[in-house]
Amino acid sequence: MTISRNTLSTISAGALINITSSGVVSVNTDTSPTLGDTNATLSSDAIYKALTLNNNELTFINVNSVNITSIPSGITVINTLGYYTAGDYGAATYIRASGSGYGNIQSADGQWWTLSVNNVNLLQFGAKGDNTYDNGPALNAAFAFCQLNYPATLNIPNGVFKVNTPLNPITRPFSILGKGKRVSMLQMSSSLTGDFFVLQNVGFGNESVDLPQTGNTAWTSLSGVGAGMTVRDIAFQGDRSASAPQNGVVWQGNCDNIGFEDCEILYFNGHGFEVGRNYGSGAASVRGNARECMVDKIWIRHCGNASGGSDFYLHTDDSPGNPSADSANLNKFLNINCIFSYGPQFKISDNRTTNNGSPIYGNEYRIITHNRFSSITASVGRAISITGGVTESDFYFNVAYNPNNDYTMELLPNSVAGTNPYDNNFGLWMPNVVKGVYVGGVGNNNNIRFFSYYGSGEALAFASGYTPQMRVDCESDTLFQPITSSITLSGTSAVSLPIGTYGTTQNLSSFFPPYNTGGTGDTMRATLFGINGVITRSGVINPAGGGTDTYTFTPDASSTAFIPSGEYCSKCVVNTTLGNYVTGRYKYVPENRYGIAANGTWNSNRVLTIWPWQYWVENATGFTRQNYGKPSADNVSTSVLQPIRSGFVGTSATPSIAGLSKLVANYAVATTITNFTTTAAAQQDGQSIILVATNNNCTIANNSNIATATGAPLVLTTGQVARFTYDNTLAKWLQG
Repeated sequence: MTISRNTLSTISAGALINITSSGVVSVNTDTSPTLGDTNATLSSDAIYKALTLNNNELTFINVNSVNITSIPSGITVINTLGYYTAGDYGAATYIRASGSGYGNIQSADGQWWTLSVNNVNLLQFGAKGDNTYDNGPALNAAFAFCQLNYPATLNIPNGVFKVNTPLNPITRPFSILGKGKRVSMLQMSSSLTGDFFVLQNVGFGNESVDLPQTGNTAWTSLSGVGAGMTVRDIAFQGDRSASAPQNGVVWQGNCDNIGFEDCEILYFNGHGFEVGRNYGSGAASVRGNARECMVDKIWIRHCGNASGGSDFYLHTDDSPGNPSADSANLNKFLNINCIFSYGPQFKISDNRTTNNGSPIYGNEYRIITHNRFSSITASVGRAISITGGVTESDFYFNVAYNPNNDYTMELLPNSVAGTNPYDNNFGLWMPNVVKGVYVGGVGNNNNIRFFSYYGSGEALAFASGYTPQMRVDCESDTLFQPITSSITLSGTSAVSLPIGTYGTTQNLSSFFPPYNTGGTGDTMRATLFGINGVITRSGVINPAGGGTDTYTFTPDASSTAFIPSGEYCSKCVVNTTLGNYVTGRYKYVPENRYGIAANGTWNSNRVLTIWPWQYWVENATGFTRQNYGKPSADNVSTSVLQPIRSGFVGTSATPSIAGLSKLVANYAVATTITNFTTTAAAQQDGQSIILVATNNNCTIANNSNIATATGAPLVLTTGQVARFTYDNTLAKWLQG
């Protein structure tokens, strides 16, 4: 159909033109025309399209009315009131284009028209949010349009946008904004497998350059600030009935300065959110790297699989194309909620086979997990798994629930590349789990702080065979339980453990909550007086008190140690071999917030920490109090003040006491101590060491290094305590 310029010139601005499918044109003569008016003289079965003329602009009801209209050359702008129908939120303004393109429409005269702005709506590309229509082509067209029109914004309106056609990776930055994570939803069809929403090389070195390293250099073009992908207020939904894994959101290659916020990722039977995938393949593969990104307020629900598919998976891999390439660094992953997972919930893994390039470093993580499923196995990664070269990062985990009868979190080495997690801080809230943290191999200077722990098993356990430098702090009394009378161990036999009964004894219900029905048969690894073993519950608990529950302790290795009343069982399983490597408040320290000893008495064998208001230290002449971290000694040199720090000795005849003021002698065979060794810098006149014997195997020599009170070798008996003080003039240790 053709409208001549003569016809158009006779129509006043704002008048409605009725166009039938057969090309009949009639001007509506209503004095107050409204949208949809038709001329009564036209046949009732005609297809009516209305448009208005205003100077050099034409306004059409929808895209189809443009397609069937030949538009004169004098018209430079056309408007549509909707894509399919007026008011369907697909309205747009178009200008003349030189050819076809993403989002372009064509009039009957062959002219192409392109969107006039770069702030666009998905419905302007023909999408339908009806949970049926295949929106893959519309999304791909919208992605392509926005990538060619930087800086562009794609708005996702209300609706469920089904996707039956694979989405192309996004390779240039723009903004995608929805109306809300439960309002604007992109849904992957069950017929699709593989990756759903992929950001690929959206960062520096691809479509833009990094910030200047020297000075405030002016940008020469918009490409200089081209990094900065933003995705917000959208739900990405998979279909767990798919025949093969579906991965929800994937960051691949070099991804910088991405803002990913207020989104939901759900029902993907592969990884929910994967960060760090390599770009390219084979010898050309380059390490995936996310840098300086902000991920905040993300809900990941019902994702993962029993083969290791995770809710959140951040990793670094070999990079044959660039072995020195960076890994993920300087990102914030905040307020990520991993809920009802079918596999590991939070997984960070250094998968390199050689230690080339950088580790995963300098990130901050704040994660909440809630898991209803108890079928996850350690072979695919525990609920929270951190492996290999992960460093200089802060982790905060709130594990609301994990019923899996295994450790909730693991720290593991990458034995192939020889890398470990190191220099990290872990803040843990574990109010409802079975077991806490398994340390299978870490580097130095990791700090773990339990803000709360309520598990029926141990809070912390170490693999054997290595000595990590770690600090462990417990802000909760639930990790400790005192024995009410002394006991003596008998080899590897179980001995009765006097810790009271459930529901009657204070704190026991939180120290050892039940896992099995009635608690019968529950076991928990623990450390008692520096000795690792297993606590077993027999009988039936009664929360109201008066149950038949009893407890035994079975040491891992043969021991005849005497353990005095008042010592504590600890759910942080750290034995004597690790005692000088694992520091912090992982042993029970009576305290309260007002600076008063919780038990009202001072026990000289234990540090009484009143944190952060005041604490006590011991030196050669007695006790002195420190307030707010500043010594307040009256007549004692502050240079010799030193906290009571405990160490353990089980084999050496010349044990090191560097930095210690208490030494527990726990020899498996008869041994004579011939000297206490320390560093020259630490050796000071008046330094004291308290020696506590756990059995009858320890003898103290009387020789040129040590002077006993009797002048003869001192044979210690079980539970005996002896004090030795170093005299600089005599250059020996004196008993007394």
